[in-house]
Amino acid sequence: MSSANLDAAIQSINAAMTPALLFTASSLLLAGLQNKYSTLIQAVRALNDERRELLRRPTMANWEKARSESIVEQIPHLLARAKLVRNSVFMLYLGTLLFMLSSCVIGLAYLGWQTMGMTVIALFGLGLAGLMIGVAFALAEAWLSYRVVQMEVGLKVSGQ
Repeated sequence: MSSANLDAAIQSINAAMTPALLFTASSLLLAGLQNKYSTLIQAVRALNDERRELLRRPTMANWEKARSESIVEQIPHLLARAKLVRNSVFMLYLGTLLFMLSSCVIGLAYLGWQTMGMTVIALFGLGLAGLMIGVAFALAEAWLSYRVVQMEVGLKVSGQ
């Protein structure tokens, strides 16, 4: 193998590795976000079960009425957080898929499909955009999470 062919092969491998590294990074983000999504859904179900149990009682003490009202206020906020996490997970999966496709197209370009250059750039750029949008959704969810904690401990939440 000539030096020029070896250099071209090394460059192709390096080019294909960049999307693969971002694939790994997005996979780590996905693992954490999927765990958070599961936890949020479980919290909504637990609160809803608690609310139903309170409503089954023929009479409720004042603290039980207050708890029921608190639950009714918390559930929509938890669902909004779950929706943001779901959107984040979706965009991260989409970005990951686009990174994998760009790696495949880089391989095709190396095999002689020279017209794939712009496709690689487009796929990689869209994958990066998906990753950034997914992280933005995760940031929005993190911002909202504090409000739900304030509600749980009984603090009034203003339009923060």
